[in-house]
Amino acid sequence: MLATTVRRSISASRQRAVSNTRRWMGGGSQPEPQSMQAKLWGGGPHNEGYERILDGTYIIGAAMVLTALCLSPDTRISSWAATEAQARLDLKASGKVEEFEFGTHYATSEHVYSFEPLTSKALYDPFDEDDEDDEDDEDDDDDDDDDEDEDE
Repeated sequence: MLATTVRRSISASRQRAVSNTRRWMGGGSQPEPQSMQAKLWGGGPHNEGYERILDGTYIIGAAMVLTALCLSPDTRISSWAATEAQARLDLKASGKVEEFEFGTHYATSEHVYSFEPLTSKALYDPFDEDDEDDEDDEDDDDDDDDDEDEDE
């Protein structure tokens, strides 16, 4: 009998402990927050003064980021390798390079283009004009001066 009484008291104390920690989810509903009632992009009843400046800043910033992404150089290894291989094939076909060295980049301006040193003639006569034409022009100018002298 004592054992049954002890069991009943233990089970009763367990039920009280469980019933105290159990959450009852019944009853009235909780109020709905205002953020759930708001419309997306609805804005407020009036616009603040900074909103147009902020919107413009976002648009200009997005345009700058997109422009930078579109105009960024191609830095993939496959595109570099294709350019380097094409430059080596072109140099070999033109006969400028007979044997290629390991570790040397041949898609550079010093290997692709042949720059001739500038001389004083190249600086003063970039279009390689004939000197004979200049002498003829000087003779014509002298003739014009003679015509003016005759009129006076």
